[in-house]
Amino acid sequence: MATVQAVKTAQAQKQDITLKGSVELVNEYLYYAVNSILYMRGVYPADMFEDVQKYGMCICDAKDDQLKTYLMNVMKWTSDWMMQDVVTGIVLVILNPDTKDVMERWQFEVSCDKPLLDEDSKAKSKLEQRMTVKDIQRQIGAVLKQIVASVSLLPATSLDSVCSFNILVYTKDNLDVPADWQESSAQTIPNAQQLRFRQVHTSVHSVESSVTYRAVDSSL
Repeated sequence: MATVQAVKTAQAQKQDITLKGSVELVNEYLYYAVNSILYMRGVYPADMFEDVQKYGMCICDAKDDQLKTYLMNVMKWTSDWMMQDVVTGIVLVILNPDTKDVMERWQFEVSCDKPLLDEDSKAKSKLEQRMTVKDIQRQIGAVLKQIVASVSLLPATSLDSVCSFNILVYTKDNLDVPADWQESSAQTIPNAQQLRFRQVHTSVHSVESSVTYRAVDSSL
């Protein structure tokens, strides 16, 4: 009896990733990824961040009230729009504040596995393929480690000066947005190089993460 109960409990846990739960996991990943990048690339001083234990590793979280409030506000709206299945990507753009040149473009492409959101028999037959929260958190931890390690592969001289950043949210439809948000260009980098990271997959959402950066002219 105990063995049967244990199997049933494990199966129930694997069925527990709902749309809301997936949005929360993806949103948390995006929040800590953005924090880690802002810290690693020196966009803000190190003392504006604190170390926290997440995903079996030590990662950065903003402790400056203004920065934290801004990031949490962006993530709140992103979460609301993901619940409506209208978000296709989040992009963190790092710029030279004087020239407005884009130095790095950290992109998180979000897709939704819509059949798993339909309450029909076909979707229900796939429930056993769903992963536990711990499975997904292990994926997130692995990608965050890749992001941290990527610093050694990025141009060391690209961010010597003070930088600024923008966060772009790509959506399928025109939405009502907060008054302090505005339309933006894609802010791309011509003739850029790119690094791709592992995929985060919740069985409801998939996130493809990458960084595009301005290559250093080796002839200089």
